[in-house]
Amino acid sequence: NSIVCIAASVSMAFFQLRISGEVFFVLAASSTQEAKEFISIFFNYQFILLLLLLLAPIVFSLYLLWKKSWERTGISVVLAVIMILPLAINVLRKGIEGECWDVFKYTTGIRMINEYIHFNNDFRKIYNTLQNPQIPEGVACTLPDGVKKTVSVLVIGESASRHAMEVYGYPRETTPCMTKEKNSSIFFTDVLAAYPYTTKAVRTMLTNESYDNPDYNYTIFDIFKKAGWHTVFLSNQIKWGKNDSPVSMFTSRADQREFFQLGAFVNYDEIILDKFDQYVDQVEKPTLIVIHLFGSHAKYVNRYPESFTYFKDGKNQIEDQYANSIRYTDMVLGRIMEKLKSLPYPANMLYLSDHAVDFTQKKDRRSPASTNSIYYEVPFVLWGNASYRSQFS
Repeated sequence: NSIVCIAASVSMAFFQLRISGEVFFVLAASSTQEAKEFISIFFNYQFILLLLLLLAPIVFSLYLLWKKSWERTGISVVLAVIMILPLAINVLRKGIEGECWDVFKYTTGIRMINEYIHFNNDFRKIYNTLQNPQIPEGVACTLPDGVKKTVSVLVIGESASRHAMEVYGYPRETTPCMTKEKNSSIFFTDVLAAYPYTTKAVRTMLTNESYDNPDYNYTIFDIFKKAGWHTVFLSNQIKWGKNDSPVSMFTSRADQREFFQLGAFVNYDEIILDKFDQYVDQVEKPTLIVIHLFGSHAKYVNRYPESFTYFKDGKNQIEDQYANSIRYTDMVLGRIMEKLKSLPYPANMLYLSDHAVDFTQKKDRRSPASTNSIYYEVPFVLWGNASYRSQFS
């Protein structure tokens, strides 16, 4: 229990993060490389000092026991009393009130066990949904006369804030490609992410889950396939190997899917583009292509090649790096739009992000319980080629 308490204390002190089922979901969807990058942002002398202070009593007690000093000294007894006394007082107080179990239920160790059980149950729910999706009846797709095929592209960004985009009023040129396509696009300004972290935010995009309907029972791929569409999923985020992450589990419902990260984040998002072009060239029927970018995931400087270092003389190095990652994502979106422009039939692209970040801060203080609006204010952009605009204006 002491080790569990240390983990909970460090999590709260540095990340303002209470251990919960959502935290287990985030950990489950994170690779080793992603964890290293995240920890490196927070790792400093304060982190080490707090860890040493929390470990010191445990190490000292173990040392005394190893030396068998507990037979000759009362130090260990004193330490034990100090640790147990608050719990004993609460047990006595709650026992008088008839709520003795509440003391144990909310202690760190018991709570973490309960949260892990909740997390495990959620995984089972995902598995059961995928095994037996409850697809609504009457789903159909009616195309305009003469239109035999169309392409809809859903691009899910990562950690992109609309407040860092020129098309949303940011004073730097971070979105030249989207700015060029202003007349062919609709930029929504009031869209909020469902959650401030990837796993559950993307789940609400890929399933019918919502605040009004938390019990999701089918995916976006199921609906489009029911309507007669071909479905493709392309991801520059990790699949998670033998045991899929929660996000990649939902994407298993697509007709075809490919992952371009194999355990370490070494590929930039443009790696998807050649494969995207191939899928578009092979379209023979209405097709949905979902693309999951790695976007602006911390560390921002690792999300774009050195040749894309456009901003470097600002007052805030972190903001410069973030702005460069947004500009790089804009390039990827520009390449997608150029490919769809060349098609003689209707094609559209919808771009949004899983969640946003406070890009002016070195340390990302998001948690599953974050309420700051800056973590939710994401871009939402609908673009269509000439044929799409003429058919669906």
